Amino acid sequence: MEDPGRVADDATQRPDPEVPERARRRTFAAKYKLEVPAAYDPASDGEKGAVLRREGLYSSHITE
Repeated sequence: MEDPGRVADDATQRPDPEVPERARRRTFAAKYKLEVPAAYDPASDGEKGAVLRREGLYSSHITE
C-alpha cells in the first residue's frame, strides 16, 4: 500500500529548476543574412526598429 503523502520516486529524477539550461547560439542562413540588411538599410529610423523587432534581432546584430 502506498502512502498518499509520499512523493513519487520519479519526481527525484527531474532536473533542478533553479539551474537554467545553457542557451544555444543562434545561427543564420546566408540567404537570411542578405535579406535582413536589404530590408534594414533603406528603412527610416523608426522603421529600422520595427524590422529588428519583427526579426527578433538587436541592433548589435547589424554590423557594417
